[in-house]
Amino acid sequence: RRESVGAGPAMVLAVPEGTPSRAVAAGRVAFADKLDGCGLVVLLDHGDHYYTLYGGHGALDVRRGDTVRAGHKLGTVGAAPGSARGPGLVFEVRRGAEILDPSPWVGM
Repeated sequence: RRESVGAGPAMVLAVPEGTPSRAVAAGRVAFADKLDGCGLVVLLDHGDHYYTLYGGHGALDVRRGDTVRAGHKLGTVGAAPGSARGPGLVFEVRRGAEILDPSPWVGM
């Protein structure tokens, strides 16, 4: 389902706790840490000012500076403390500061 997370559209995939998250495209890990309101987050830099954000993790398998390929495991979805929606993976696509519709990145 789509919902606004922060300043723009994002996808929230309702998945069980422990589900692995995977990179939609190759890139470099620009951020991998806790982010207020999103839990553990991975931000991938895909070049040409494109970034993907993956939030809602309980554990991360990557660190800042790592290079990943499409399909690389980034971490596992965790419980969403204080969230009424339960566990889920937040997915967001950005070009610079602009938040884009994530559907084309996941084949929708």
